[in-house]
Amino acid sequence: MATLGFARYKVYGGTFLQADNIRFTDFRFIRGSDPYFFVHPLLAFNLLGPTISTQNAFLEGHYHHDFAGTLLDKVPLIKRTKLELTAGIGTLLVQDGNFFHTEAYVGLNYPFRIRKQRMKVNVNWVNAYTNLENAIASQVKFGFTFYNPQKQRWEY
Repeated sequence: MATLGFARYKVYGGTFLQADNIRFTDFRFIRGSDPYFFVHPLLAFNLLGPTISTQNAFLEGHYHHDFAGTLLDKVPLIKRTKLELTAGIGTLLVQDGNFFHTEAYVGLNYPFRIRKQRMKVNVNWVNAYTNLENAIASQVKFGFTFYNPQKQRWEY
């Protein structure tokens, strides 16, 4: 995959050993999504809806792949635009009510620079399925990310 850009992923889950004695402030909270803005795909979901809280077992996984121009640089006219392609998927499983949410996205990034700061503006098409609503949702979202020179990588 190194010749096709770079990938990052996060998988985490957990449960409370004594779930009967947990205060609400100690619950696990999964952030809900913003209406039009694309949030960091490794830290949150983009079409989840309201924030979810649980005191039971949960499993959350995210995968983000940045093709960094390797695919779109093969097309002669698009190569001049400097557009980059990204894609990813995220899944959430919560024991409460057998909740299941999964989403996939594909997006176009436009990298640019203001003085020494490198940035990307992006447009993403996000599709999601949630088993409680038993429906597929789709939405176009807009995002903005920065290059971190200390880590020598993009935030997403």
